[in-house]
Amino acid sequence: MKYQPGKSGNAAGRPKGALGKRSQLPANLVAEALQQLRAAVEAGEMQAVKLVIERAFPALKPVTPEHSIDAELLELKIRSLRDVEERVAKLEASLLPEGNV
Repeated sequence: MKYQPGKSGNAAGRPKGALGKRSQLPANLVAEALQQLRAAVEAGEMQAVKLVIERAFPALKPVTPEHSIDAELLELKIRSLRDVEERVAKLEASLLPEGNV
């Protein structure tokens, strides 16, 4: 059954004031973990520094929207590479003696 415009698929929804999974952690545990992490970073522990950087600035994932100019250019490059691969395969096949395939 298709949803009707303006109607929620989950009418009851999430109750107001419901906590997300992250906010269910005890505040004192989070505060203590942050203090220990801060101390490790200040002490120059590279693994802690790396963890902080990775969490604070996650790596961006490349995204190419469909039907964009970039997507069309990528598709053309892929086709071109396939054509080159086919031509090389045919050339190699023509250079090999018939019994050595």
